[in-house]
Amino acid sequence: MDSHNIREGMPFTMNSAYETQDARKFMTTKPVLRSIRAYHSDNRWLSAWLPGYEIKRRNPVYDYEHTRLNLPDDLRNESLKWIAQAALLPMVTWLLFIIPAIALRSSMPAVVDLVGQIVIFFILLGLANTLSLDLIAAVAGLDSIKQDVQKGRWGLLRLSPLGMRRIVKAKHAIAQLSIWRSTCFMIGFRGALLGIIPMHMLVLQSQFGEFSLSSVINLDFPTIQNSATLAIVASFAYCMVGITWILEPLWRVRALTAASLIAAGTTKEPSVRGLVAMRYVLIFEVQTLMGFALAVGLLYLGIVGKIALALILATFMPVLVYNACIRNHRRWLAEAETRLANFET
Repeated sequence: MDSHNIREGMPFTMNSAYETQDARKFMTTKPVLRSIRAYHSDNRWLSAWLPGYEIKRRNPVYDYEHTRLNLPDDLRNESLKWIAQAALLPMVTWLLFIIPAIALRSSMPAVVDLVGQIVIFFILLGLANTLSLDLIAAVAGLDSIKQDVQKGRWGLLRLSPLGMRRIVKAKHAIAQLSIWRSTCFMIGFRGALLGIIPMHMLVLQSQFGEFSLSSVINLDFPTIQNSATLAIVASFAYCMVGITWILEPLWRVRALTAASLIAAGTTKEPSVRGLVAMRYVLIFEVQTLMGFALAVGLLYLGIVGKIALALILATFMPVLVYNACIRNHRRWLAEAETRLANFET
């Protein structure tokens, strides 16, 4: 719409909204495109994992929100540093305890038990970190929409030529970026655990003869008797499940930040929005926990019982987990678009 239409009495236009300083700042078309250029200047695969990579052209909502996050210029390399830092702490802690346990195994059996307890503690800490990441992801988009409503920007956005799809994509990317460091921490921590668990089992098996894993379930299935074949098949299945487990926080955050936008567009009541967000967290948790629990159970049964079928099924479980995450992400993002398009302030 042009200024002539405003003078002729058009009810609301983008140009009339520019009369306020806040609106001009919000919808600025100045080249605040540092992040998008950084994403697309290098086509290496890692850039595609960063939030906002799917924003292919200028989006003033994304530009404005991005400048408020104070993110590093080279987010890709900083993300790798955050992941490495998160992986360093559990790995170094494990080494500090396991080395004395190996050196003094005849006189320090208590150290062996302590190391096992530390590994269990790390696993429980990983579960707690996952739950905390779920909670902050489920509310990541609420504050952004709330501020737009309070400052009178939401009506401007709904009437802007951007379209609700582009607005939702921008809000979704910003919600992910606001908790991106926590996401990288979770990826690094899980990566460390993925390395510690098999190494810990290997050390116990090789250095402490009294240690052994045994299966309490005896099933009449074809088994893999050749140890080399079992090691290859089990390693492949473990890597498939493990890599999926490491990457799952990315899919988790994408889905739950989309759910936070659904909650933001459901009602203006904070308590109700919180309940809506928690409902989506529960749905996601049930689906992913069931998938990973089944995968771990099949891995254990396949490795300890040498059951080929269990290892084969464990290898395909990551596909089911991935499909569930992506399906939730796409469905919830589409639902967020519908909800926010009809959201009245």
